[in-house]
Amino acid sequence: RGLGNPLASLYARNYLLAMGMAVAPESMYSVASSLLQDTLFGLSMLKEKHMQSEYQRLKVAEKTYIHLLSPGIEWLLTYVGKTSTRDVFQMVLQLYRDHSGDCMVLKHIIDSFDATHYAHA
Repeated sequence: RGLGNPLASLYARNYLLAMGMAVAPESMYSVASSLLQDTLFGLSMLKEKHMQSEYQRLKVAEKTYIHLLSPGIEWLLTYVGKTSTRDVFQMVLQLYRDHSGDCMVLKHIIDSFDATHYAHA
């Protein structure tokens, strides 16, 4: 929210979380969860017409641009996923389905959450 560039927005959110963890680590989980929701929602922008024009202007392929998001998404998901409940996992997975569909994001979701949230014996 507030930043029109998904790449700048993601890394600004990560910076806010990192600084918040330094100041008030006990209250950062809810903030991180909200930042993650905003990030996943913002991924739907990547397919919009104005972003296609931006890729051309930057002379970068869409996949290359999305690849630049990978470390930031991974870091945010790792922070949220390490102590999350199954309900949080389901919410993140639904946001992924609704707004992304990119396999890089799914890989980070699977890597970041406890396997008991998605594995069935």
